[in-house]
Amino acid sequence: MRRFLALLVFATLPATAQSLDPARFPAAMREEVEEIAAVVPTHPNDASVIYQIAALEARAGLHDNALATLERLVSLRSGLEPRPRDFGTLPQDPRFVALIARIRADHSPVIRATIAATFDEARHDSEGIAWSSRTRSLYAGGADGSVQVIDSGGRNRTFAQPPGLGTVLGVRVDDVRGELWAVSYPRKDTNDVSGLFRFRLADGKLLRAYEIKRGAGDYLNDVAVTPDGLVYATATMSGAVIRLDPATGHVDDFVPANGAPSANGIAATRDGASLYVATWYAVLHVDRATGAVTELTHAPSVAAGCFDGLYVEAPHTLLGVQNCNHASGRILRLHLDQSGKRILRSEVLDSQDPLAGRLTTGAIAGKQFYFLSRPTRIVANDVTLQRLQVLTLPLASK
Repeated sequence: MRRFLALLVFATLPATAQSLDPARFPAAMREEVEEIAAVVPTHPNDASVIYQIAALEARAGLHDNALATLERLVSLRSGLEPRPRDFGTLPQDPRFVALIARIRADHSPVIRATIAATFDEARHDSEGIAWSSRTRSLYAGGADGSVQVIDSGGRNRTFAQPPGLGTVLGVRVDDVRGELWAVSYPRKDTNDVSGLFRFRLADGKLLRAYEIKRGAGDYLNDVAVTPDGLVYATATMSGAVIRLDPATGHVDDFVPANGAPSANGIAATRDGASLYVATWYAVLHVDRATGAVTELTHAPSVAAGCFDGLYVEAPHTLLGVQNCNHASGRILRLHLDQSGKRILRSEVLDSQDPLAGRLTTGAIAGKQFYFLSRPTRIVANDVTLQRLQVLTLPLASK
């Protein structure tokens, strides 16, 4: 589930702030620079923020500034590796090439994934995937308005494709109630519903579609279900988290607009007391009883932004699929303190993997982690097709 985060940049190092005078940037970028200035003091040494600052400078043609900012990023040793597409023409600069080589020398590849499934049909693309311990199957949303089920042999078939279901973004299984939830994003020139779809896990029957209208340009992205059956979903463009009571259909903004900038991955703790929400630069802890939002603190060497998918592995560990600030994308384990509000360290489970395409989200299935890689491109009859892969890696802890 994505938002083009190079378009949203909010903070940087104090030493860089003066170089971000809006007057030095093209007119089309000045609103972004003004947003940066508002929060410069709050995240002076954050790797995810510094990454976005460098991307902004590169896009503006301020290559020397961008390279200096990237040097600051490298010094933090967070392991972030710039994606060439975020940096305009800067990747053609030999200095950028040399910087990437240094990052790779300092952060060796971690290659542990294998292929669990490859979709047969080129039409299938997916943002979200979920696991059911009840059916022992994986479920992946489709860009064609379907939810696919993947069996233990890696074969996929259509689980559900009701009228009104758009491109499926987040997917989450509620094994307690035997249900599956899917986020629907309307396709162009259709009557697709924008909102949440609720399916019976046993047979794919649509139980109810909940239309959730947001402001212009806003959309729901990822979804989580708490033990009491309430449903929470991130609204990316507004930076909100919505709450749905399936019994009544009542919807409200549990985290108000701008409370979770570029809200993306979301996960509920096993006891239901808290939510974790991924933003473009941080992970947030949300107390369900009070609604209090607390940003997880961490050392500068930890990059806590850009988790497309976020999952609770154990009471004090999270798993994340990090993709918008790393060239190959990577799978991270975040080790938390007893309060659940500080990241003690991050552990790379997979990075620079040759099997990986564009990573999106994942699902914990016992001692395995499954995650989507899209697309693998093949050529058949002079037509470039796209095939979605599901990769898997073991969750043995260090």
